[in-house]
Amino acid sequence: MEQNNDKRILPALSDRYDIDYCVIRDTIDFELLKRSGYRILPMHPMGMNGRTHEVYRLNPHTKRGIDAAPVSMGGITFDEFLKVFDKENVKND
Repeated sequence: MEQNNDKRILPALSDRYDIDYCVIRDTIDFELLKRSGYRILPMHPMGMNGRTHEVYRLNPHTKRGIDAAPVSMGGITFDEFLKVFDKENVKND
């Protein structure tokens, strides 16, 4: 992970990671996402059928997200999401 004034910044990952990760909202470090250039789009209320705002979808390749995810998907913690970046850094070293 990159540093910016002693604060982490998440890099955009390769297109291999162009997938959405369902991340539990209450565990997300929104300041880190903002510093890293993520853009979180709101889910239109008419599209909420079967979805919850308790879980966000985050894409580490595009640095985009949606503030809702299907209830059936469950979710991982933000710390688990960050492990994807650690794995990518190990492969690039």
